[in-house]
Amino acid sequence: MCANIRLLEYKKTKPLGGYNMNLQELVDIVADGTSQPKTTTRKVIKSALDTILEEVTKGGRVSIVGFGAFYQISRKGRIGRNPQTGEVVKIKTTKVPRFRAGKVFRALVKKRRIKKEEEEE
Repeated sequence: MCANIRLLEYKKTKPLGGYNMNLQELVDIVADGTSQPKTTTRKVIKSALDTILEEVTKGGRVSIVGFGAFYQISRKGRIGRNPQTGEVVKIKTTKVPRFRAGKVFRALVKKRRIKKEEEEE
């Protein structure tokens, strides 16, 4: 809860809605919320992200309850067209990463969207 309050205080200094937080800003908020040094916090966050990347790259799935799941899917090959020439092009099968937001995450986003829409009316 303490980290949530700090995040709200942080957001007051930034433009409302659509703001993209970068890694350093995330590190600052997490370090402040955990009372850990920023260097330690950065190492922990980077290690967590590297672990997720490695596991998904191998074809695994990383699920964080309440937050979501990171995984890999395979897109089937298909026939496409070059928009400039109209030439038929064969698009190869490829693997891409996916993220599916968890139930709690989706509910929080939906609640915020509804609240924002009510404020606009």
